[in-house]
Amino acid sequence: MKKVVILAAAVAAIAACTKSQVVYDDNDVEIGLSPVNYMTTKTVYGPYDGTAYSDAEQFNVFAQHTTSPAGTAFSAAENLTPYLVDVTFGKKSSGYWGGTQTPYYWPKTGSLYFTGYSPAAAVKTSAEYDFNQGGARLTITDFQQGAYSIDKNDYAMVDLMYFDVHNTTKSVNSGVHSVTFRHALSWLDFNFKCDVDGLNNLFQIQKVTLTLVSNKETFTSGYGDSNNKWPKPAWTANNTGESLVLYSAGQDLTTTNFELHDVLVIPQKIDGVLRIEYTQRAAAGTPPISQVAELKLTGGDGSNNNTDSWLINKHYIYNITFSADEILLDPDIVSWDKAIVDNIEVL
Repeated sequence: MKKVVILAAAVAAIAACTKSQVVYDDNDVEIGLSPVNYMTTKTVYGPYDGTAYSDAEQFNVFAQHTTSPAGTAFSAAENLTPYLVDVTFGKKSSGYWGGTQTPYYWPKTGSLYFTGYSPAAAVKTSAEYDFNQGGARLTITDFQQGAYSIDKNDYAMVDLMYFDVHNTTKSVNSGVHSVTFRHALSWLDFNFKCDVDGLNNLFQIQKVTLTLVSNKETFTSGYGDSNNKWPKPAWTANNTGESLVLYSAGQDLTTTNFELHDVLVIPQKIDGVLRIEYTQRAAAGTPPISQVAELKLTGGDGSNNNTDSWLINKHYIYNITFSADEILLDPDIVSWDKAIVDNIEVL
């Protein structure tokens, strides 16, 4: 699996004016970040599908200064002190992302370690990064996902992403620093259809609901142990599951997919079901009757592992097909009962 590559740090040029005097370069260089996405991950709302980061998006950054030179392993860095704390970066005229409220500049000496998360506007109680060299980690407390709607004007789900501190700092002469985001959520797509043309409009979906979905939890990334391995990120539940309504109108089903796409959920155990409320007709022109189907969904990693859970950075596609059995009757006739014969004499 591709690892996050985060290049960090800058060391200002130093020139000797006399044999006893050292002066610093007066040309301050603004910190610029060049973000890309890790693996499969649109704009401010919805999932990113690809590796290009949207020009319209902003993200938040933490930076820690060390007096150690560029290239120093994080575990060996000395005198770590905060340099940037949860500041917002946006697309600038240079083509890179920099400070939105004010420019931020590289330090003249030492080097920097960077971390961050996207989008900057993610709803949360707080975000902080612990630069503990024995186990650095990002914590986003009480992240809350936005509303889902098939109408994109009302859709407000975000693709929460993050990047952890890299093992070493590296000097970047241009002042630009590359960062690579990982996805922290699960992505669900639902496709509904009928399997035969003759069934068109026999079924109409009225409402689709995901039950018992936790929509507010705390995310923790993780970096570093004695072997400098990458621990798995995790989510901690903060609230009980609730119903997530994906659709609540009337949609006739045909052989063409009716799509409820881009459902971004917090990775979690699948405690609920996909509840589909629909009507069914016997044939065109007949009165509809109300029906309910409750489907237990599976998750996992594509194998038989963790199939009862939606996992981080996984895209799940559920294809739901409606079929029907034609009403066929096999007629038979019950034999006549033999009646008692009366012999009637006519006088």
